[in-house]
Amino acid sequence: MRRKYPVCDNCGAEINPNKYEDSDRYYLSNGKILCKECFQKESEEYLETNTDDFAALVGASVVEVI
Repeated sequence: MRRKYPVCDNCGAEINPNKYEDSDRYYLSNGKILCKECFQKESEEYLETNTDDFAALVGASVVEVI
């Protein structure tokens, strides 16, 4: 019986470590299954639009210049 692998909700790619390099895990974000590439794109978009929130998530201080 063939194993069924998850599929990325954004791009539709099968997340299959036997078929693709770097597909040994997937990411759950806002209830969606994402492959590594789609998760990175989503993270970059979040970083660009919510830089202060992202800094807080990774423990970076935000210093206002006056």
